[in-house]
Amino acid sequence: MAEWRAANPGYAAEWYAANREYLAEWYAANREHRAEWHAEYHKANPHLRTAGLYRRRGGTSEHVITLRDLNRLRYFRQNNQCALCSEPFTDAPKSVHLDHIIPIARNGSHSIGNVQWLCSWCNKSKSNLLPVEYRMKLLKEGKDK
Repeated sequence: MAEWRAANPGYAAEWYAANREYLAEWYAANREHRAEWHAEYHKANPHLRTAGLYRRRGGTSEHVITLRDLNRLRYFRQNNQCALCSEPFTDAPKSVHLDHIIPIARNGSHSIGNVQWLCSWCNKSKSNLLPVEYRMKLLKEGKDK
């Protein structure tokens, strides 16, 4: 199959484009069957699903972030303040969140150069946005903190 795919590189994309309506009808007609198949497959192969999620979330990163690195980042580089709004952190453990500057969902790395400490409000409102997109969102909403 790999040899055939290499010999016919654009065939699948062309076929899917030509049969878009047929596929939409087939998927709609077989929704329950497909859901059952997926449930059985994931039940029989839980390691594949877990491995995929772990890879996607950065679990196979070559980078190791130590507690010492995180403490240096928080207390020396960020002066125990939120990296985005500069509010000082309180003593409550839930008030401090570790955030990926370039989100892992957008192919960011899990390395000390790509993490920052944020207050819970900034982290929850930032979601998976890049810093520039987050600032633009705040400016549009008139909520620049």
